[in-house]
Order: sequence, then C-alpha cells, then structure tokens
Amino acid sequence: AQYPNGGWPQFYPARGKDHYPSHITFNDDAMVNVMKFLLDISRNVEPYNMLWLKPEQREICKKAYDRGVECILNCQIMVDGQPTVWGQQYDE
Repeated sequence: AQYPNGGWPQFYPARGKDHYPSHITFNDDAMVNVMKFLLDISRNVEPYNMLWLKPEQREICKKAYDRGVECILNCQIMVDGQPTVWGQQYDE
C-alpha cells in the first residue's frame, strides 16, 4: 500500500486517485499510526515479537518506516526557505 514517495493512502485498498481516501493523510494520524506499527514490528517489541518474523522481514518494515519519515519531511511546506507547516492531505 505504500506509495513510491513513502506515503500511504488514508484507506487501503485505495479507492482511486479522485477520492480523498487515496491521499496521504496527516490530520487523522492515518500515516503516523501505520508508521508506529511498522517501527514497533521492526524493533521486535511486544506484542509484535509474537509474530516470529525473521530479521530480514523486520528490516523491510524499518525501510518502509524510513521512507515514511522521508515523505513527511518532503511534504513540509517551505516559507522563505524555512520549513514551516504541513498540509492535512497530499496527493500520492
């Protein structure tokens, strides 16, 4: 479900580019909750340690998390050359 730019749709499966649930969404923690989930899996913390994932599977989760961080930083709006704010939603 992760977009190439590192973001995720508000809902999955995506409902088409013309519908807001397909957009990267910050205002309702949709993206942040996915990222917290992936980070916890990558760190093998409870309760996700019960998944018995291999280190390489946890690394896939960590890389997805890292791409999400990059997306958040890349979405920040610059004003006079200074990172300032974020929009609530972004196209994929």
